This record gives sequence, C-alpha cells and structure tokens, in this order.
Amino acid sequence: MTLKQAKSLFIQSKFSEALFLLKKLEKQQSDEFLNILEILSLEGIIKSRTRNMSSILFFENKIRSLLESIRNKNTEINSFCDSLTNFLAKKISQNILNYKIKALPNYIKEKVPVLIFQQINFIYLERRKQREYDYPVDYIDFKRLYTIFKEFSDQIYTLEILLEIIWANIYKWENKIALELANEYLKISKEINDSYSISLSFCSIAVIYADMGNCKESIEYSFKYLHHAKNLGVVNVIWHAYLTLALHFAYAADINNALKYDAECSKLEKYSEFTDISTVPMRKLIAIHIMWKKGDVDLALNNMLELLEGFESRKHRFSIAMAYGVLADIYYQKGDLKQAASYFKKSLRIREGFGANTIIVDNFFHLLEINLQQGNIETASEYLDKIRKMKEETDEIWVNQLYSLSEALILKSNKDDESRNKAKKLLNDLILTEFPYYVATDRAYLHLCDLILEEMKSTENLALIDTLHNYIKELTFKATFVQSNLLLIELYFLQSKILLLDLKIDEALYLLEQAQELAREKGITRLEILISNEHDLLLEHLDKWDDLTKYLPSLEERFEITHIEDFLNSMIRNWTSYYDIVQEEESPYFFVILDKMGSIVFSDSFSSKSLDYVKTSEIFSKISEVKLKTEIYQKPQRFRYREFSCLLLKMQDFFFCYIFMGKSFQAIKKFLGFFDEFSKTSLAKEFSEKWLAEGSLNLDIRAKLSDLIDHHFILRNQI
Repeated sequence: MTLKQAKSLFIQSKFSEALFLLKKLEKQQSDEFLNILEILSLEGIIKSRTRNMSSILFFENKIRSLLESIRNKNTEINSFCDSLTNFLAKKISQNILNYKIKALPNYIKEKVPVLIFQQINFIYLERRKQREYDYPVDYIDFKRLYTIFKEFSDQIYTLEILLEIIWANIYKWENKIALELANEYLKISKEINDSYSISLSFCSIAVIYADMGNCKESIEYSFKYLHHAKNLGVVNVIWHAYLTLALHFAYAADINNALKYDAECSKLEKYSEFTDISTVPMRKLIAIHIMWKKGDVDLALNNMLELLEGFESRKHRFSIAMAYGVLADIYYQKGDLKQAASYFKKSLRIREGFGANTIIVDNFFHLLEINLQQGNIETASEYLDKIRKMKEETDEIWVNQLYSLSEALILKSNKDDESRNKAKKLLNDLILTEFPYYVATDRAYLHLCDLILEEMKSTENLALIDTLHNYIKELTFKATFVQSNLLLIELYFLQSKILLLDLKIDEALYLLEQAQELAREKGITRLEILISNEHDLLLEHLDKWDDLTKYLPSLEERFEITHIEDFLNSMIRNWTSYYDIVQEEESPYFFVILDKMGSIVFSDSFSSKSLDYVKTSEIFSKISEVKLKTEIYQKPQRFRYREFSCLLLKMQDFFFCYIFMGKSFQAIKKFLGFFDEFSKTSLAKEFSEKWLAEGSLNLDIRAKLSDLIDHHFILRNQI
C-alpha cells in the first residue's frame, strides 16, 4: 500500500477505495509528518469533491495545525514556505524559488506539491481573517507554479489551485478570464484523465456562461455536468448537477424545466448517501428566481430576506453579497428605489473586499441609474466619476462597457440635441462590441429604441420605424441565441406595438401569438395571461384599427393608443408588472365542427339561447375568412364576431370552432385539452371514417362527442 496507489484511485474517482487506503496509511505512518500532511490533504480534497461539506472544516483545522507544527520543527520547510509567500508577494523571483526547491533534501523535495498547496491555503485563510478575499495566486503565478508541479508529475494539487483561481475570477465577474482558465482546467483534467475534474470543469463553465447572460450555453454545460456526475455515481455530486440545471433554467425563465430538475433534487435528498445538507438552502434561490420570473415579486422578496438570514448566520460573505444584489434588483423592480440603493451599497461594501472590479462598477452603474431616475443628476455624475476612475485603473473590457453605458445615460438625461446625439453614438458603439457584456448591451439597445421613439414623436418622421425594427430584431436575435426567455417574450410584445404604430395589424397579432406561446411553453402563466388579454383587446377593437388604417392617424395618436412609451420604459427599468393578473373563466356558447367545404358536421350549444340563422351565417362566413390562416399555422386562430370570441383549429379535413364570451386564456387551454384527448381516443378515427363514408354521424358518436365537449368546456368551469 502506497500513497501512489491512493492517488491513482483518487484520479479514477474511486473515492471510497481511496479513503479506505488513506485511513490505513494514516495509521501506519503516524510518525511521518509530511506523509500525514499529504494523506490528510488528499482526504480533505475527497471530502470536498464528494461534497461532504460538514467534515471539510475539521480537515482544514487539522491540516493547518499540522502544517504549523511541521514548520516550527523543521527550519528548511519553514524557510521554503516563507520563500513561497515572498514569491507570491512578488518579493522574490521564480529562479530564487526554484533554487530553494533544489536545495531541499529529497524527503522534503518530494512533498513540494502538497507544501505549496497547503501554504497557499494558509495564506488565503489569513487574508480572509482580515476581510481580504482575493485568492493569493493569480493566473501568472499559476503558470509559473505549473512548471514545478509538472516537474514532480503531481497535478492533483495543480487542479485544486487552478479551480480556486477560476472561482476567484467568477466571484469578481471576470468572466472572460474565468472562461479561459476553466478551459485550461478541462484540458489538464483530460490530460491526466481525472474524471471528477472533467465533470467539475463543465459546472464551472456553466456558471460562467450564466454570469455572462448566456443561458443557452449555461444549460448545455449543465447537462454535460449532469452526464459526467451520473457516471461518477456520487449522490451529492448528482444532486449538485441537478441543482445547477434547475437554477440555470430558472435564470432563463424556463419555469417548467426549473421545477422539473428541482424535483429531482428533492428525490435525491431522501437518499441515505446524501450528505450535502449545508448547500440545500441554495435551492431556495431556484424558488426565488421562479417566483420573480412569474411576477410574484413580493413572495420572491420575502423568501430572499429569509435566505439572507441563513447566509448571515453562516457569515458566508460571497453569498451575503450575492443576496444583497438580488434584493436590490427585486426592490428596483418593485419601484422602491430607496431600498434598492441601500442594498446595492451593502453589496458594494462586501464586494470591494474581493477586488471585484466589474461587479463593483456594476453596482456603481445601478446606483447611477437610480439617481438619474430620482432626478439627482449631481449624485449620478459622482458615480460616473467613480466608474471613470475604475476604468482608468483597470482597463477591463466590461468595466469600459459599463462606463460607456453610464456616460450615455447621463448624456441622454439632457434634453439638448447635441447630448442626445452623443448618447446615441455611445449606445451604437456598445451594441457593436466584439465581446459584449449583456447588462450593458441589452440596456443599450433599449435606450436606443427610447431615443428613436422620442425622435419619431417630435419630428413625426415615420421612416424611423425601420430603424426601430432593426434594433429590436437584432436584440431579439441575441436573446433567442442565449435563450433569455423573459426578455424574448417582452421583445415580441414590444415588436407587436411597433407594428401597430405602422398599422400592420395582422403581423402584430402574430407576434402576440408568438409571445403567448413562448410564455406558455416556459410556464410564465401570468405573463401569458397578460399577453392573451392584450390579444383579446386588439381583436375586440379590430374594427377601430381597420378604420385607423383608412384615415392614417398622426404618430401622436398612435403612441397614445399603443402605450408603447410606457411599455418600453417598464422594460428599461425591469418594471413590467403582471403579478396581479388573474385567470378569468369564459362563458361557453356554441361548438361547431365543419368539413373542408364548410358544411356543418356537428354542432352543440352551451346556452338555452340558440344562434339565429343570420348570426350563424355571419359566423360561418367569418370562419371561411380565417380558415386559410388556420391551415397555414396549424394552431388555434382567434377572431371576433360582434360580442363573441371564437377559436378555430384544423384537424385532418375538419375545422373545429369554439364560440364563447369573455377572455380567451382559459378558453384556449380547454380547447387544446379537448383536442389532446380527442386525438388520443378511438373517437377521432370513428368520427372521421363515419363522416367520410356516409356524410353523417350516428347517435353514438354524437353522444360521445357531446360528453367530451361537456367535460372540457362545461364541467371544467365547475371544478
């Protein structure tokens, strides 16, 4: 039994076998302090890799005491550890450090990798005591140390140090650097065939893409993480992979998938092998983001305040800073600017300790934005100066972008043409950035649209609508690419209003359908209802819109009818409100099935009042107009006839029409539910064959149809 064998098992992720062997070695070599240091180090890393968080602190304390004892007893080891500290502090060169290593006796020299690893951990711990959270090794230091680790053919500790550097950059929002490092981590992991590290590299990359606002990549890498986690077979790691997926789906506003993978976490928590209890509270973040995206802002706020209490009790400063940031965003969305500013400042005080330039500037930007909205131009300008100073000190890509956006907003707040043209130039430059920061670029697009709308209104220049369309289409493409679903739904909504400005009614209705369909697919129910109601309203006033197309109203009238300025302003401020939207039941009236020639195959009335011949003829005439659309889009088409709402859907050679009064949201759900059940039963086949063969339906088929229709359209109203 040797340490080499234990390390081999470790690399293969045979953690139970490796721990068993290490425990045996620990008993056999109780007097070999350097070997014990390495044994404890490997045990601690295994506990970390298997996410057995409750025992990690025990190993950290035991290792720290042992290292201090070894240093006190051995002057050569003590001198080497001091030299490493000086090297990391840039007080000595790598050549001097290499010389120190060569001068060590062989029994110490072979332990250089673990000594480097634990001395770095010791330095980091001392920094954290002083509330300094910068990891003591940067990427340049790592590349120099990497040559030492390669010389000793011991890359276990290499990966552990590199992982800390990656997460130090993630905490700072230095995502471009973090992504480069994570790919380097993946490369080294593959070189030594370390299956756990390969899986964790995908987790890290997923988190980086999430921070970059690229939900598509974050979800794809989360699935890779889950795949490798399942191959490892460690319940805690599989649970964490499901947690990662659920959280990233929640960020993407894909509520249905977020709930699905969150439920998988619940199942695994019942396993006896599950021990990652300390991380379980993080699942609340999933629920919070789901509530937030669904419009339950107050509920999200209460849950976030509760989660913050847990973070504060454990004094986990990164989590506390993150919680403050989320709370600030929620208060901002609620329109409580005073509380939002307070939490941005609290987050800022902690994150300054991380040396996190981008996130510090992000906080400055939000505080600038709040002061602009409050009319405090002077205070907003002070924050611009802070951002300018940080830009000059760091020259980091995303800091530069946030400075450009901040400067543009200050200029935009002025009403003179010169300032606004400068703002427009800055915003246009931002959206063309090669490596865009989504907070800056998304806002830049929306502020550009706001400027264009104002110019359109003041100049009555309808030709600017093409420029507006182009900006929205570009942002829609970007939102689609990164799967930013909530933004995408709101952009469809905004585009529909722009089309209404241009009096393109059919295209506006189509985009509302797209928005509602996506909201339904992602489970954002209240927003789906809001869009459905907007669609109903447009159909209800279709005659009015048709009249508008004849006398061509002024742009001012179009702005007033569409409320486009209010909607865009709410998007810019993240104030789109739909938390108080409720479902409304419709009043069923009539159900009819037609063949492709327009002949009535079946009809059923839900009312004691039957449709008179004139109304029936007019509705059927209207159906004929809508039939073509129904055949093209293969989904329910809405239309209005007088006080009635109608839904039409084609199935095989038949057209099914539901006529009702009231809102369409519940009606569509019932209509689709009816079709789902109808198509899965033998009734659909019997119905089609009987009509095509005989041109009529027997009583049995009619009775079954009536029962199915009643179940979906009448009985559901009583549930």
